[in-house]
Amino acid sequence: MDVEIRPPADEEADALFSLMREGFATPAHRFDRWISHTRFDRYLGAYVGGGLAGALEVLELGQWFGGRSIPMGGVASVAVAPEWRGQGLAPRLVTRAIHEMRARGEAISTLYPATTRLYRRLGWEVAGEHGVRTVPARSLASLPPGEPERLRRGSDDDLPLVRECYDRVAAGQNGFVDRPDSYWSRRLDLDRSDTYLYVCEAEGRVDGYVVYRQVRSRDGWGFGITVRELVAVDPAAGLALWRHLGSHAAQVETVTLLGGPADLLTLLLPEQDVAVKRTMGWMTRVVDASAAVAARGYPPGVRAEVHLEIGDRQAPWNDGPFVLDVEDGRGELRPGGTGDVRLAAHALAALYTGWTSARTLAAAGLVHHARDRDLAVLDAVFAGPRPWMFDEF
Repeated sequence: MDVEIRPPADEEADALFSLMREGFATPAHRFDRWISHTRFDRYLGAYVGGGLAGALEVLELGQWFGGRSIPMGGVASVAVAPEWRGQGLAPRLVTRAIHEMRARGEAISTLYPATTRLYRRLGWEVAGEHGVRTVPARSLASLPPGEPERLRRGSDDDLPLVRECYDRVAAGQNGFVDRPDSYWSRRLDLDRSDTYLYVCEAEGRVDGYVVYRQVRSRDGWGFGITVRELVAVDPAAGLALWRHLGSHAAQVETVTLLGGPADLLTLLLPEQDVAVKRTMGWMTRVVDASAAVAARGYPPGVRAEVHLEIGDRQAPWNDGPFVLDVEDGRGELRPGGTGDVRLAAHALAALYTGWTSARTLAAAGLVHHARDRDLAVLDAVFAGPRPWMFDEF
């Protein structure tokens, strides 16, 4: 089968959107919005006999690990026309995307998998969490008030301050997306009549914000709230925002939270009232291992040298023996060494983000020939907050 892989041309917008519609049941009325923010140079199309048979998009993003933003290609909208499925087009597209990302300097790649098996085979691994949890509004109403006098309704005019608040928190949380300017307005989607922004401000800055939607109840009484983001720099701002959500308890039975784990709320609430509705593991790939190690931050005081043997069929520049050196919060991965600790690219990704430990990877048979000391050192090198993010793409 003769397959050409290239970016779609502008005049192929209708064919590309038609492929997206069939692959993801995208409503036809979304075409204008889709094309308004689509960059065709960030798509790859697979053409068979001159016709578009498959495509994917790579978003130009960053992702925070170890206090530093790593250039990241967000793989999205991977679609193959039904008549061409099972012919190997998706792996060919994704493998080409790996090479394109490296050429652009995107050291890592993250995606939400429709199928884990395909992406694991191509070097991605589950490396962080996006969860959906619920909490009774009455439970939030029982929290201490924080500093409610700092709370006010927000608007589009507050977006620069909201972004600055997000960035302050994101730098300390593994997995948060470093969002470009063009991404922010459509991420919060404040033009919807059912979407609300509240900010907690002090001295001309925003120290916390919440974005949520009202969702009509199916039984005809009251409504629900779905929180897209709640970000707070300090505890008082966080309490004020959580209590604001709880103030809807007369009409709202359940508040749905999108994003991360419930650790913070579990510590604040008097009872264990946060329930897990579902969780989705996003997957990360180390596109350029040496660049990714150099770009990431590491715990201060950790000094390490570990000899690795990385297996990576799709990215030969990552394949082979390397020496990992970490000191003073910085890391280097240089070719050479004895290859004492053996692991494949997908296992390296789960270790790199801090999603799982080297010991767990060894127990799963994904790290080989490692001494206890090597496992302990790797765990110390990649220690940090459990990775998660608000964003879905």
